[in-house]
Amino acid sequence: DSQRVVCPGLSEVVHWDAVDALRGELYPSEHLASHAGEIAAAHGKPVLKGTPGPLRKRFAESRAQLRAAYAILARGAKNKRDPSPAEEWLLDNSHVVEEQLREIQEDLPWGYLVQLPRIANGSMAGYPRVYGLCLDYLRHTDARVDLGTLAEYVVAYQRVASMTIGEIWAVPIMLRLGLTLIVGALAGSEAHAQDRELADSWADRLIVDADDEPRLKGTLDQLAASDTQFTAGFLVQLLKRVREHDAPLLPVVDWIHGRCEALGTTPDELTRREHLRQAADHVSVGNAITGMRAIGALDWTQFFGLTSGVEAVLMQDPCGAYPQMDEASRDRCRHAVERLARRSRFDEREVAEKALALAKAGQANPEHPAEAHLGHYLLERGRRRLQAEIGYRPSWSERLRRPIHENPTGFYLGALSLLVGALCLGATNVLSTRSGSLWSGALLTLLFALPASELALSLLHALIVFVFPPKLLPKLAFDDGIPDAHRTLVVVPCLLESRAGIAQLLEDLEVRALANADPNLYFALVTDFVDSSGAETEDDAQLLQLTTAGVAALNERSGGAERYFLLHRRRMPNAVEGRFMGWERKRGKLEELNHLLRGATDTTFSVVTASRELLLSIRYVITLDADTELPRDVAKRLVGAMAHPQNRPVFDARRQRVVQGYGIIQPRVGTLPNSSRRSRFARLFAGVPGIDPYTTAVSDVYQDLFEEGSFVGKGIYDVDAFQAALAGRVPENRMLSHDLFEGSFAR
Repeated sequence: DSQRVVCPGLSEVVHWDAVDALRGELYPSEHLASHAGEIAAAHGKPVLKGTPGPLRKRFAESRAQLRAAYAILARGAKNKRDPSPAEEWLLDNSHVVEEQLREIQEDLPWGYLVQLPRIANGSMAGYPRVYGLCLDYLRHTDARVDLGTLAEYVVAYQRVASMTIGEIWAVPIMLRLGLTLIVGALAGSEAHAQDRELADSWADRLIVDADDEPRLKGTLDQLAASDTQFTAGFLVQLLKRVREHDAPLLPVVDWIHGRCEALGTTPDELTRREHLRQAADHVSVGNAITGMRAIGALDWTQFFGLTSGVEAVLMQDPCGAYPQMDEASRDRCRHAVERLARRSRFDEREVAEKALALAKAGQANPEHPAEAHLGHYLLERGRRRLQAEIGYRPSWSERLRRPIHENPTGFYLGALSLLVGALCLGATNVLSTRSGSLWSGALLTLLFALPASELALSLLHALIVFVFPPKLLPKLAFDDGIPDAHRTLVVVPCLLESRAGIAQLLEDLEVRALANADPNLYFALVTDFVDSSGAETEDDAQLLQLTTAGVAALNERSGGAERYFLLHRRRMPNAVEGRFMGWERKRGKLEELNHLLRGATDTTFSVVTASRELLLSIRYVITLDADTELPRDVAKRLVGAMAHPQNRPVFDARRQRVVQGYGIIQPRVGTLPNSSRRSRFARLFAGVPGIDPYTTAVSDVYQDLFEEGSFVGKGIYDVDAFQAALAGRVPENRMLSHDLFEGSFAR
């Protein structure tokens, strides 16, 4: 059923489903931009409704009509009918159209539709206004999709009526929907155009009767008396068939001339018009199909940046972090703006401007760099200040979670105690009855408390993961490479034990470097000899020489650039162990490495192949175990996370610990499927093998609740914050497993 949509302020009347409504007058870019303002005024003030509106139903109808039209066209092609150019386009690209239908079905969920502002008045009431905008753009560009022209059109529209973030991101899917409407209308027109087939049928009869003039005249009389509609397509096709045949068909030609005169034209003019119509359909179908392909290839992130008023505000981030953030981090800020605006009295742009004003005021506090960043007020601790500024009305779920965020320790210990107490209380009733004695029942209950606490912990952690989403840290993208100010050293603390072991260490180091090729990433083996009864052994010199030569060979293979280094420590006597060994083992390696990076000359490093200038310029260290892989570009992402203002460590000298941001950032660490099956112990503790650990965010109870994680010795740390937080904290020969301790103070 065709609907009529009258746009207030516009003179044209739009027939919603008709072919001529989807093909309007072609406008040059200047006229198109001014027309966008008229459309914005015609749409009026938008409304928000809690229902998806009629659009999904409209799409379902359009999809059914399109598939029915394609079925007719396919049957005609099977019968070897002579197709028009538009039909050939449609049939040859049926897979493209079907792909668009699938994309629309997937990208048009109910929850997304209910958030789009709607047109309030007229026959289009209830439809998203971005849908009307996209249809109008396609109507006046003959279905051509050009990113630059489209961006100008949307910007011109927003000079009259600003659009939300969700609306701008909805432009691609609404364009897809509009293009399927255009293709469906053209396909339906071609499928139901029977005039050419009918003309062929009559032409066959007339050609058979061509040699018998009376029979030919009788057939012409039958044609004239039939209920056939003598359309332009019918007459042009009949004339074409007659002219192609050698038989004397002058009476038929004269009859066609008479019909043309009745239409007020000539056969040649009618043929010209019909060919122009077919050519226009051909061009329109070609534009629509090409547009469908273009939508998948265009950079819609660039389009969003060109058209979003909110993005223009966020790009003014006082500390300059937002323009450098990766797309996922920026998207989290945008979603935060959407959520805040939805439950406040301000629109999205005004919310972004309020956050910008707070960030500018935060520049007055240089000791806390996060306060000069917009994201601090959209996502982090400054969010409450922004909510107060905009009169935010929290949802009931936020009201429930807020006290937990404010006192996570009390919630965690309290909930754990309640769960353990409930389990023990239930066990007491059973055990006291079975034991026959109150004291023995109490003793059994105390023993039961240990397994009960394990069960309670599992239940509590499952609840926390269910209630709190994963806390993702923002990152800088560093698309042009890691800056000099964030130069990073990737180190592998290890032991020199054998020739085969050294060869494996060197090979693994090169693989890590090749996967993380950045001029400001450097790679080093931080080595000790194995423990010994003496300061040196007869194999030491040979193993050290082999390692040094191997590192030099790696640098030669990298084109002569100094990317690989060896940092080796001599053995020191340890009175407690009664052996010569590397001072404080791995913890000592990292502590002495930090001193070396800050210019110390009193370390036990006996071989340092890196220059002093380079070591002094290192800001971050990525520490890995010998068997830890570093997948492609993960190092740059770690540096990007560490360098982000929200994550930069804030050190409290009085408490000698990091109190905000992070001195250490640890990625998710997964177990390789092969290694997870090497022993029974590995099978029990490796987790689920065969699942890619790098493509999904996984909840971590402590990070999500306390905003701190548990360090397991593999990650990136800020050299200055790490060194300041741990200076003088650990006496010699007192700590072997040091990771959790370091993470507690360096945060």
